[in-house]
Amino acid sequence: MSIKAAPQIPASRRANKAETAEFCGVSLPTINAWIAKGAPVLQKGSRGIPWVLDLWALAEWRFTGGAGGAVDEDVPQTPRERNDWYAAELKRLQFEKETGLLIAADDMRTTVAEALQPVMLGMETLTDVVERDAGLTPEQAAIIRREIDRLREALYLDLVNMGADVDEADDE
Repeated sequence: MSIKAAPQIPASRRANKAETAEFCGVSLPTINAWIAKGAPVLQKGSRGIPWVLDLWALAEWRFTGGAGGAVDEDVPQTPRERNDWYAAELKRLQFEKETGLLIAADDMRTTVAEALQPVMLGMETLTDVVERDAGLTPEQAAIIRREIDRLREALYLDLVNMGADVDEADDE
């Protein structure tokens, strides 16, 4: 464990272990493991004395391989860390769902379909309206109809592919 002197580190960069865990998006046991692996510490904690870490120095240590070398930092390595990470991830997803930040794929598909229904209906009748009101010839109307059909097909394919991407992400 390395303890460094605190030469004028701004208060905004100083944090206790709980604040550091929240800032890094990890659990308190992960912060303890990082400290055990040599994370930079400004002040070692004890009874009545809080741990103090420099968030900048910790981030630098973490992303230059200090937290375990070349391993993927997004995937915790020990069983305990993985368990804590998945528990925190489930809580985050539940919170995002409750606050409306996360929308179920099926709900999104329904919303998009409902929003596009009037657009598709308008595209379907546009050729007839323009032909009648602008006095277009049947040949001119056919050109517009082909272009609208091409646009509708492209929109359909984009939506189907978007749904496929969502389904693939759900499967992973």
